Amino acid sequence: MPAEELSSAANERLSHLPEDVRETIQQGFRALARVAVEKHGDLVRFVVQSGGHPRYGQSARDAARLTGLSPDAAADVLAALSAMLHIGVLGAKGSSAEFVNWAIKSGAVPPESSAAAREIAAGFDANRIDYRAEHDRVTLANRVLPSLEGFDAAVDMRFEFRNGATTYVPVVVASLTTDAPEGGMLCFQLTRDQLDRLVNELTDVRDGLDKAEAVARKGTGKG
Repeated sequence: MPAEELSSAANERLSHLPEDVRETIQQGFRALARVAVEKHGDLVRFVVQSGGHPRYGQSARDAARLTGLSPDAAADVLAALSAMLHIGVLGAKGSSAEFVNWAIKSGAVPPESSAAAREIAAGFDANRIDYRAEHDRVTLANRVLPSLEGFDAAVDMRFEFRNGATTYVPVVVASLTTDAPEGGMLCFQLTRDQLDRLVNELTDVRDGLDKAEAVARKGTGKG
């Protein structure tokens, strides 16, 4: 594809983004230079498995733990890779490598990040069919109901002093968030018995999901 045509297509997509979002993408490419090459594949996986829309709260924390970046810098990197995915892989024109070449020339990718951006772009292009299929699969899965964005839990100790005796009861304090537009945070607590029941139920659900995925693979000829 001619560079002018790709530049026009990329500019058209980028022009619809607010200035602060474009700045976030540029900051993400800068932060990418500080990420070890062997971590790039995991970052791409975060983005692709989110359907190109990573849940920045949970995904950023996961990416921060993986890379050693701050959660804010990790979120910026995910935003930059999401832009690369949408424009270079899911877009109708061009490739990720062509987009990155244009972005480097335009200054959207700073020089210190050009090697990392090119390396990731090559991976996007080499796996373009698989990434498109994964994007479609995740998009289908996220329809109908709000989707889970994040889950956090910690152990808390409850104390009660009565008649000279102290009672200690550990509980799990948890919160989950969804992408519901009206706000989807729920905070709750669980006793040890409730946690054990939940773990058992989730284990049963996971086993059922494994069986359903096996049937789906057979139905699509991939099993």
